[in-house]
Amino acid sequence: MSEDIRDKMTDYNPNATDGDGDGMIQDATPYERPEGTDLTEEQLAAIEEEGKTASDVIDAKVTGGSDEVNVLAPVEDGVIGSSKTKKPAPKPAATKAAPSGSTTAIHSRRNISWVGVGRIKKGYNFVDSSEADQWLTIEGVRAVDPSEIQGLS
Repeated sequence: MSEDIRDKMTDYNPNATDGDGDGMIQDATPYERPEGTDLTEEQLAAIEEEGKTASDVIDAKVTGGSDEVNVLAPVEDGVIGSSKTKKPAPKPAATKAAPSGSTTAIHSRRNISWVGVGRIKKGYNFVDSSEADQWLTIEGVRAVDPSEIQGLS
């Protein structure tokens, strides 16, 4: 299925959940955003009419929320029921190796997220040369001729 068709078939879901635990919801759609973020009508209009993405229009960080979560726990005489507990501490962010200093231009036909490697968006991307070889193994990702991107960097 073409990425353009998938984008048109994907609607904004205000009740989306983070299924893969990466802190982002509605992954690989124009509505991809941090968990807990709701888009305003103006932001949705900018995404749909101007071809932007949620990361282009979101200008505020998520704040507030409860520091407790619902869990299953013994409540009485060994019976398991619902209880609340403090949220576990967030996992430390994965550290990325320092860039080698040289970058390579690649072009992708779609947004791709790869655990341990990174994330590229549809179109031209400048990536660390050490990562370029990995990205080029994916269908729809190709190396870019320097004349193709003159003036983009």
